[in-house]
Amino acid sequence: MKKIMTMVSAIMVAATMNAENVETEAFTETLVNVPARVRFVKGDNYSFSVESENKFIAESVKAAVKDGTLYFSLKNGLSVEEASENDLTIVITAPGMPEFKTSRNMKATEIKSVNDDNSNSFTYNK
Repeated sequence: MKKIMTMVSAIMVAATMNAENVETEAFTETLVNVPARVRFVKGDNYSFSVESENKFIAESVKAAVKDGTLYFSLKNGLSVEEASENDLTIVITAPGMPEFKTSRNMKATEIKSVNDDNSNSFTYNK
């Protein structure tokens, strides 16, 4: 239990750094509850980064891995509307593409096919 809490704490702290790549434990699903563009990149390790021109918005995204699922949500105090007004991108790297899910109040509005650089892009909006 202590190891899981340490990993979650490390992920949450590191996610507040704009565009810094954070390595994490393995996951097979990703649950996105944030209005963001999500980009998948095939790679050897499991990691993610949160990118935005607005540092406050980037720092307001929290992430955690639990039971094989990588969760993204907004910290308390930031509304979905505020986050929607900013260009927010989450880049997820893994050896294989995880299953992407979202909450009932968010939906995938755009799904692009595999790009030449082995990446996929998804956009989630309210």
